[in-house]
Amino acid sequence: MRNIILRLMAVALSFLVGVASYHLFFFIPYESPTLSYENPELTYKSEVQEERAAPCRNSSLRADRSILSRVERMVREKEPGWDFTPGLCTCGAMIPDEKAIILGSWERKAKNRESEEVLVEIYEAGTCEGVVLWMGRLVHEELWGKWRGQKHDLGDEAYVTPPFEGHLNYTLMFRLDDLVVKVVGKSLPDVERFAKYVLVAVPAS
Repeated sequence: MRNIILRLMAVALSFLVGVASYHLFFFIPYESPTLSYENPELTYKSEVQEERAAPCRNSSLRADRSILSRVERMVREKEPGWDFTPGLCTCGAMIPDEKAIILGSWERKAKNRESEEVLVEIYEAGTCEGVVLWMGRLVHEELWGKWRGQKHDLGDEAYVTPPFEGHLNYTLMFRLDDLVVKVVGKSLPDVERFAKYVLVAVPAS
C-alpha cells in the first residue's frame, strides 16, 4: 500500500512539473535579438557594369619577334644608350590558353647613378574573350599576393601597379585584342614610354 501511494505521488509531481514547463515555454514573452547585419556594397558588379572593356575584334595579332625588333629600332633611334637583350621564357603560362610569349630587356648604364632596366613581355592568348575576363581580375581581385592594378589608358584596357611589399618595380599590363603586353621597370616614365613603343610596333589589325 505504501508503495502504491509513493507511485501516485511521483506521478502527480511529474504532472505538475509538466504543466509548469508548458506554461513557461508558451507564455513567457520571447524577445528576438536585433539583427544589425547590413548588406555589403557589391562594388565588383557595379564596376564591371560601368567600366566595360573594349570588345574583341577577332584580329590576327601574333606574338611575333618582329614586334620587339621594331621596338628595338625605335629605341635605338630615339634614345641611344639602351642595350637590348632578347629573352627566352621557360616559365609556366601566365594568361588563359597561352599560345606564345616573346620577351626582351633593355638596360642603360649611367655614371654616378643606378642603371636603368625595362623588361617587355608579350603574350598571345588562344581566345580574346578569356583574356578580357582575366584582365578584369587584375583590378577586381588579387591574383599575385597584393598585386591589384589601377586603370591606365593604353590599348584596349590597361592596368598599372606601383612598387609594393618588397617589389621594387612598376608593372604596366595592357591588352591589344588577344595580345597581352607586360612592361616592368623601376621608373614609371620608362615603363610608360616603352609600353607606347610596343603599342606603335604592333601591326594594325
